[in-house]
Amino acid sequence: RWKEMLAAGRPFHGLVREFPAAEREVLARRRVRSLAVVPIFCGGDWWGFLGFDDCAQERLWLGAEIEALKGAAGAFGAAFARQRSEIAEREHRTLNEALRITATVLSSTLNFAEVVDRILDNVGRVAPHDAASVLLVDSGAARLVGARGFKAPGRDSIFIDHFPFNTDLPFAEPLKAGQPVRVLAIMQTQQP
Repeated sequence: RWKEMLAAGRPFHGLVREFPAAEREVLARRRVRSLAVVPIFCGGDWWGFLGFDDCAQERLWLGAEIEALKGAAGAFGAAFARQRSEIAEREHRTLNEALRITATVLSSTLNFAEVVDRILDNVGRVAPHDAASVLLVDSGAARLVGARGFKAPGRDSIFIDHFPFNTDLPFAEPLKAGQPVRVLAIMQTQQP
């Protein structure tokens, strides 16, 4: 009930004893006697809610109090939207800079290994990660042409540098469709 009301932009308030039984039970454990809740929207999406309760006495929330709470919720939503916008802008600038550097490298050298190396250097600016690799698929096989972060203690190279690439692999279909894939891999090292 709360989710439906809040997502629809409707605040609710009142005496807990008049709420549905399940809500009364939860609120009574917290000794809440009166409650006022207003939704917080961020960029048009329901983001959360702002709630006030009275545990000392039952009280009826005045219309002016609800309007003040709505105003506060609107201010929170605007602040969250501004924060999201600033983060998106910062990420966009970082992406543009990484693309600019990558384009400069691509146009400045014909050395394939150097290009792959520089791309891997720049990927971390856009998508923080523990490890990254570039694999080229040719004739049904994936061949490693560059990697970062795969070296395990006591090893000189990563574990796999060539493997059959077929549609049975869980990430094959998204890659064929041009979609990015994030792979979670747990690496174990053998103790001497």
